Amino acid sequence: MTSKPPNNLLSLDIARVTGVAWGALTDKIPRTAVWDLPVFHRDDALGYRIMSLENTLADFIAWAGIDTVVIAERFPPRTAKQQASGFGLDGAVRAECVRRGVRLMWQPENQVRKEMFGRSGTSEEMKTAAVRWCARHSIKAERHDSAEAAVLWCWTRNQLMRSAPPCRRAPTTIGEST
Repeated sequence: MTSKPPNNLLSLDIARVTGVAWGALTDKIPRTAVWDLPVFHRDDALGYRIMSLENTLADFIAWAGIDTVVIAERFPPRTAKQQASGFGLDGAVRAECVRRGVRLMWQPENQVRKEMFGRSGTSEEMKTAAVRWCARHSIKAERHDSAEAAVLWCWTRNQLMRSAPPCRRAPTTIGEST
C-alpha cells in the first residue's frame, strides 16, 4: 500500500447500482456518477457483477489517478444471497486496491450519517436525506446511490484533511530555514 499522503479520493456506495464520488482532496465537492452493474448473466449473475465491478474500478482508478478508495461498512445482510453479494463485491474492490497499491478505507455508515445529517434512520429515510444534503451543497447527484457516495466522500475528505500534517512554508531565500 502507498505511504504517501492521499490526493485523489474515490468513494463507493457498493450495490448493483454503485454510487461513485471522486475528486482531489483540494476539491470542495466531488464529481458523481453511478455504475450500473449487470443484473443477469446466463452462467453466473453474481460472478459477472463482481467481475464487472472489478474491471470498471480498475479502469476508473487508472483514468482518475485515484490513490485512496473509501467504502461504507456494510450493515448485516438479511439473506445468504445478500451476504454472498456483499463479500464478493467488497472483495473485488479490496483485490483491485491491493493490485494497484491504492489505500482502502472502510467507514461506519451510521457514524457518517449522524455527523453529516445530525441523525440516522431507516435506509429509505437516509437515501432521501443524502439527496437533499447534496442539493443543499450544490453537489450534482443523479440518484440516491451517487448522493450517498458523495456524502461519504465529503465526510472522509474532512477527516483526511483534519489529520493532514500542517504545511511548512518553503524557504524564500538560499540558506533560510523553515
